[in-house]
Amino acid sequence: MKFIEYCDSNRILLAIFPTHASHTLQPLDVAIFSPLSNAYTKQLDDFINDSQGFTRLTKRDFFRLFRASWNEVFTSKNINSAFKHTGLYSFNPEIVIQKFSKKIASRPLSSLPSEQDGGALFMSPTKVQQARGIISQKNDEAVQEQARKDDKKLRQQLAKQAKEAEKIERARIQQEKREQREQEAAEKQRVKNEQELAKLAYLQVQKDVISTPKASKRPTKASFHASAAKSAS
Repeated sequence: MKFIEYCDSNRILLAIFPTHASHTLQPLDVAIFSPLSNAYTKQLDDFINDSQGFTRLTKRDFFRLFRASWNEVFTSKNINSAFKHTGLYSFNPEIVIQKFSKKIASRPLSSLPSEQDGGALFMSPTKVQQARGIISQKNDEAVQEQARKDDKKLRQQLAKQAKEAEKIERARIQQEKREQREQEAAEKQRVKNEQELAKLAYLQVQKDVISTPKASKRPTKASFHASAAKSAS
């Protein structure tokens, strides 16, 4: 699309040639490459004949033979002939059109094959605008797809954060319950220990009371008088 935009902004009419047409439309394929191939083949044959097949072809030999073939073929005469037979210079489209019209007798000589028939596709302003529309649509679809992916990713992150928060909250609640159970157990143990100590203290007191000997009774005043009266009688 960048190339199409460049051509359109510089007022260049872009023509996309049909496939398998370079042998008819491009100067190098029409009048240069075939003679170059023949000339290079001749140079190889001469090299083999001169060496009697005992010398191996190296990169240095390749360039030497190819350079000679190049100088033999790339002449002004052949180059001008290539441009002439493709209708480029002097400009003569009928040369190319006649080559296509030989295969399709019903087509007028003045018409090029249509796009549906495999003809050249000319990027007119309308087609350039259509290409822009397609690119714009694809870009919009890409933006929407990226937004959908970003939204999905955000939802996943939020869900993950909520899950982590829920996990932390459950752990906190479990920790509080565990601490509460430990406190209750510690309180029960303290009360039990106090009860055990109180019981031991009570038993110790009872034991001390039982093991302590009884004190001798002193004669009271009344008993003293009673004893004295009995002695006088």
